[in-house]
Amino acid sequence: MTEKEIFEIENTRPHVVILGAGATVATIPNGDKYGYPCSVMHGFIHNLGLDTILASVKLNTKSENIEDIYSELYERGDECKSVREQLEDAIFTYFSRLELPNEITVYDELILALTQKDMIATFNWDPLLIQAYNRARKLTTNLPKLAFLHGNVATGYCEQCGHFGALQRVKCDNCGTAYRRSPLLFPVKHKDYNSNPFIKQQWIILNEFLSRAKMITIFGYSAPKTDVEAAQMLKSAFEKYLPAQRFSHIDIIERPNFEHESLSNVWRKFINDSNCNYYIHDSFYESYLANSPRRSVECFYKRNMTGWWGDSTIKFKKEDSWNDIKEHIMFLLAEEKEGKKVLDVNPISPKELIDELIQLDKDSQMLAEDVFYKKYENANIKCAFRNPVSINNLAFYRSRMAAKISKDEDLTLPYTFSYVPIEKSDVISRGRMNKKGQSMFYASLSPDTNYREICHDIKEGDEVYLSKWGMKLDSSMMVLPVYLPQNIKVNADLSNYLGINNTFFTEGLMGKYIKKFNELFTRTEEDENRRYLCSSFLANYMFKQSGSVEYKNQKLKYKFEGIIYPSARIGDGKIRFTNIVIPPSVVNDKMKLIYVVRGKLKEDLCSITADAFGFYKNGKIRWYELKTFSENVAINSIFVVDDKGNPFDLNSHKCTDKDGNVVHEKDIAKIIKYKLCDKILEHATYNNMFENSVSYSNANSEDNLVKTIQLVCVWPVYGWHVDKGILLKHIQFEIEIAEDLSEIKM
Repeated sequence: MTEKEIFEIENTRPHVVILGAGATVATIPNGDKYGYPCSVMHGFIHNLGLDTILASVKLNTKSENIEDIYSELYERGDECKSVREQLEDAIFTYFSRLELPNEITVYDELILALTQKDMIATFNWDPLLIQAYNRARKLTTNLPKLAFLHGNVATGYCEQCGHFGALQRVKCDNCGTAYRRSPLLFPVKHKDYNSNPFIKQQWIILNEFLSRAKMITIFGYSAPKTDVEAAQMLKSAFEKYLPAQRFSHIDIIERPNFEHESLSNVWRKFINDSNCNYYIHDSFYESYLANSPRRSVECFYKRNMTGWWGDSTIKFKKEDSWNDIKEHIMFLLAEEKEGKKVLDVNPISPKELIDELIQLDKDSQMLAEDVFYKKYENANIKCAFRNPVSINNLAFYRSRMAAKISKDEDLTLPYTFSYVPIEKSDVISRGRMNKKGQSMFYASLSPDTNYREICHDIKEGDEVYLSKWGMKLDSSMMVLPVYLPQNIKVNADLSNYLGINNTFFTEGLMGKYIKKFNELFTRTEEDENRRYLCSSFLANYMFKQSGSVEYKNQKLKYKFEGIIYPSARIGDGKIRFTNIVIPPSVVNDKMKLIYVVRGKLKEDLCSITADAFGFYKNGKIRWYELKTFSENVAINSIFVVDDKGNPFDLNSHKCTDKDGNVVHEKDIAKIIKYKLCDKILEHATYNNMFENSVSYSNANSEDNLVKTIQLVCVWPVYGWHVDKGILLKHIQFEIEIAEDLSEIKM
């Protein structure tokens, strides 16, 4: 299949929009044409002035959510039937009178942002979407399909032929039969989506569109807990289709300042397996719909599938008027009438891309280093790559062998543990992602990847400095993910491995290209003179690329700021064993040192002891050791045990030693403190118990160090008895040992 054929297929796939109450609220934030408000589910009754209806019934629920209130009325049956019916009639009457303001609204722009291959499915009862549709028809008839999943006050349906339309038309446009008012499904836990032919048909339409969808936008809908069937039907639709048919991108639009993590948790169960990326926005104007109206799928395809770094020049903005919108889409509507494809296919074919990489590879194996760079340094490489991934709040680990740190390096300065200073570039050899003499910050996402990366002949007992680096507050970094070619396949396990399982990128010529592109980054050449020549060139080439990408709340202009890639020595591409390379300028701008730990490599060559900690304060690293003293010991839970394993509390039983002397708990505590404590400390130190209590991966400051350990100890006794001559075998107790930080000079 040619790229042009793929383009034709992919760009006929629909963009599906699912609306909830939040979308209507965003459409009329200050009320409708006459000031009547709409409301999300929470506070619905009060916000619409319907409180008096509930005055005659005492509700058990304390919730102000219409879903909880109506569900209780429904579950209480005949007792609340009259109140429930009054509420239903009041809701229908209230929504029936809502009208769009004269000025342009979000619903007007939403309708005009889509075409007849797309669809909007709404859970809302209000008539505003239909009103917006009728206003849009004055500009074009190339408009999206509509579906009303919970019914609509302005929608009628024909029992004779199944068609539906605006209730105000009275009769069916298809057969002339009088329309029936569509039912409204009210918020109870188990709704009947199948008995009413209209509602059933709406869900069939939605599922058919979802089966072909390329992109989805979820606007103001948070999968309410009372809508069990709707949630299950959406989940089934999201999981049903084969990877090649699944949607590739989901926009989730919520109100400003909404807690993104909460919303992410709601939708993760729906889209976890859908083989797509999803982005959360605080506004319609940040979504694909507003930023590439009427061409969202085409724009997404070209940007993500062909390496295009452009952007749509036609966008909807919050401040736009009707005249602005008409001017924006005039050009698009004209081209639609002429049947033109506005976004042309990338003229570079996958075969050309592959040939370019093959030639680059050959030259890196044949040409002298300076000749190779001269040929390609300023060349316009035909190179397609996926959008960068934005990362934030990540920590990176970087290590240095103590033996490689020279005497003139200052262990109290952060740059000793960062990238090689630019002024010492003459000592830098060519690496996987850097040219000879070029300083780069190499690190890993977990501490146990480092040591095999920095030295070939490491062994147990080698002294190591491990530094942890974090990203500065509110900073993010755009990185290029690199994968091992064997993890670019349809059944790639993306939960454990860095990889790609999208069929477009794994099969055919495009799959062959992507695998070759990643192979050049991840291989290690046997010829040391040629090693990393190609990958270091490609890394530098990528760091020069720039463009724009949509991320969370904003459109970000970026350059690649890092490359994430799998360890070549360990892990076979597992996410845990992932490295990152970052240019020094980005490190200076976006990263900070958290701590340095000094220790010795353990037998697994993946972890180290924790002998000393350095924390960065006021321009210097201050170093500490953990010290343990017998004074920092607490004795707890003392009891005696007989030879059958029965315990006895000394406060409730009489205990005597071998000489017949009565022994109290405080006497035993003194014996432990002054006779056994030093031996216990010696034993714990010898067996590395204190070291194992230190979790250096969590040691973001001195206060985060685990400073105590608890041990259960057994002290054998002979000739001791309890109560009426019961022979005792041992004393059991818990000992808590505290560790103190002691500052040291380095």
